[in-house]
Amino acid sequence: MMKQKHSPVWHPFTQHAIFPDSIEVAAAQGVYLHRRDGRKVLDLYGGHAVAALGYGHPRWVQALSEQAS
Repeated sequence: MMKQKHSPVWHPFTQHAIFPDSIEVAAAQGVYLHRRDGRKVLDLYGGHAVAALGYGHPRWVQALSEQAS
C-alpha cells in the first residue's frame, strides 16, 4: 500500500479517523495556528472573522467574556 504524502494544506474539518496524520493544533493566536510540537502554521483558510481579526483578538475576547458572565 502506498503511503500518502503530507500535504502543506491543513483542512480544519478533516476526519482524523480517515487521515490520522493531520496536524494537531494546540492553540491559535492572530493569524497563526500553534502546533503541539511548537511550530506555527499561517492560517490562510480561516473564516471571515478570522480573516478580518485573527484568533484571540482582545476586543472580541473581552466582549465574549462579558457576555458569558
